[in-house]
Amino acid sequence: MKRRMLSFWIAAGALLASGCLYSRVEAEWGEAHEETTAAQVADPNGAGSPEGPAGLDPVTVEEVTERYYRDQATQPTRRPAPVLDETR
Repeated sequence: MKRRMLSFWIAAGALLASGCLYSRVEAEWGEAHEETTAAQVADPNGAGSPEGPAGLDPVTVEEVTERYYRDQATQPTRRPAPVLDETR
């Protein structure tokens, strides 16, 4: 009986202590949103600009684009999610 109670209190203490662990989620909350907003402010046209990505020559960009569209054409069509009829 004492062993069972001791095990219970050890498990309860470990459970309570685990809630005190440091989480990066709270520390970094909203960073992605702030970075995206800052990028839009820095270059409002962003992806809509006629210049390609820096560091890529036009031939490489064309090959990547063609491969992307070719691969998209060969992708199987997605089936819609099944709808369950729970009225019966």
